Amino acid sequence: MTNVIRVKKDTYERLALLAGELQMKMKRFVSVDDAVRFLIAKNDRRLPAYWKDLRQRRL
Repeated sequence: MTNVIRVKKDTYERLALLAGELQMKMKRFVSVDDAVRFLIAKNDRRLPAYWKDLRQRRL
């Protein structure tokens, strides 16, 4: 199943550039979805600290 996400043009362009860089490194097709998954995986370990900081800012 797929969903549609709206992003600004410049955000899409940056994701497409990242997908292109990953494609060159991996020597295979890389979609924009793959680029988003890469960014999520790369930043997964930072998320707990981010959420903690975000909660503290709301208080």
